[in-house]
Amino acid sequence: MLSRLCPRASSIGGRFKLAKVAISSCVVVGICTNIEVQADEHSTTEPSAAKPGFAIGAVAAGVIAAVGVGYYLQKQDRSPVLQNIDTYLESLADTPHLVRIIMDRSGKWTEEDVKEEFISSEDQPLPFVMGGKSFLELRGKSTIEMFQFIGFQTDYTRDEWLFQKLDGGTRFYMVIFGADESIPATWDGIMGFLRGHHPKCAGKLAPHVETMKTMSPPELVQLAAGVGDVPKAYYDTVSSFDAYVESQENTLQHARAFLRHTLKCTTLYRGDGYAYDDNGTRGTEEVLMARKKISELPLPSTGKPPPIFCLSDDPALDAKVAEYRIWLQKQKPSPK
Repeated sequence: MLSRLCPRASSIGGRFKLAKVAISSCVVVGICTNIEVQADEHSTTEPSAAKPGFAIGAVAAGVIAAVGVGYYLQKQDRSPVLQNIDTYLESLADTPHLVRIIMDRSGKWTEEDVKEEFISSEDQPLPFVMGGKSFLELRGKSTIEMFQFIGFQTDYTRDEWLFQKLDGGTRFYMVIFGADESIPATWDGIMGFLRGHHPKCAGKLAPHVETMKTMSPPELVQLAAGVGDVPKAYYDTVSSFDAYVESQENTLQHARAFLRHTLKCTTLYRGDGYAYDDNGTRGTEEVLMARKKISELPLPSTGKPPPIFCLSDDPALDAKVAEYRIWLQKQKPSPK
């Protein structure tokens, strides 16, 4: 309807201008009404007591209308998948829920395929998931903001991993489900799990975790960045619990490599139970849980199996990938 009445409202810029017009109009109404009231002061007739109230009411009504228009336009700017996520989040009770991002590296899964997949690959028996009530903060966020909030690195000039995946055809799905048995994604949470399930591994890792607890966030990032891409021979010594225990190397770097490649603690992991973005802004609460099939996850507060949201269906994400390709092209050396 708005686009038919005002064609410029069909563009993002036009929509913002339309909202500004609504706000300006309500201010003008209020000013004009106040002038009329002031003019009455020189009249022999007593000014109506209702006129000041009308002026205030006109301004208030105009502001409310403008806010409503602005909210409508903001919703219209969001892609269908983001609108569906917002609507679903509004249907959930204000109780803890868990959220997990699933990757389809083939780019060919159907929704039914996704439901039969596990929430992590076989080499990640204890995946990180969004915990507590952090899921409520996803509402209104863009896809990139969601990735940031969950802990993905979205600045491709620092780390290309996410955009390499997107550019290569990997599709990302989000599932929101009920609270389950979990472990706080903290240094102490990880050590408690290892002591209960892999005591030898815990014994070897413990002194290095104590060292990492004393390190600053920039120091932790620098340490983790140095063990992200490692030679296969080295990877083989840190890619499982048994391999780490059996390896003769026992250094801080080796311990952090084990955390990266077995427990999948990313470069931005700080051990305090929260995710962080590239700029150090704290995001979602994180927990660790056992690997399960999506079809076996606890039901959310709706009591029904959760829908599967494909974040890769957001056109705005395609635009960011296009930006990444342009940037990547510029990084190539110029031909001589």
